[in-house]
Parts: sequence; C-alpha cells; structure tokens
Amino acid sequence: MRLLIKFHLCGNLTNLRGQNNISVSKKWYGSDVYYSELTFHSDNLFGCVSMIKKKYCIFNKQYSKTDYLVLKERIIEHMKKTKE
Repeated sequence: MRLLIKFHLCGNLTNLRGQNNISVSKKWYGSDVYYSELTFHSDNLFGCVSMIKKKYCIFNKQYSKTDYLVLKERIIEHMKKTKE
C-alpha cells in the first residue's frame, strides 16, 4: 500500500532507493541507472525499459562490465557532442 501511495504522490516519477540515477521514471531499488523506465532491482542501465534484476545493459541488451562502461562513455560523449 505504501508503494501505491508514494507513486500517486510523485506522479510519473517514482525512484525508490538508489544512487547516481539520471532521468529515470518508475525505478525501484537500483543504482547507476540512466535514461531508463520501469526498472526493478537493477544496476548499471542506460536507456532501458522494463528491466528486472539486470546489470550492465544498454538499450535492453546486456554487456560485460568492461564493454558496458566503454560503450556507455561513447554514447555520453556523442550526446555531449551533438548537444542531446
């Protein structure tokens, strides 16, 4: 019941427990989640939707930790360069 009340009060933005999250909507328990929505108990996501207990994913595709970090930085650099 608390979750429903919190969701109602926050509207479309629910962010329960986590750190280093940017532009995230409806996230429950997770850290280092960027530009993602509907994520549950997941960490290190970028541009993902409807992820449950996942790590190191970009656009819903899972990568090794090393590949994830390299690709995420390349995407961020491109976003900065194109002012996205």
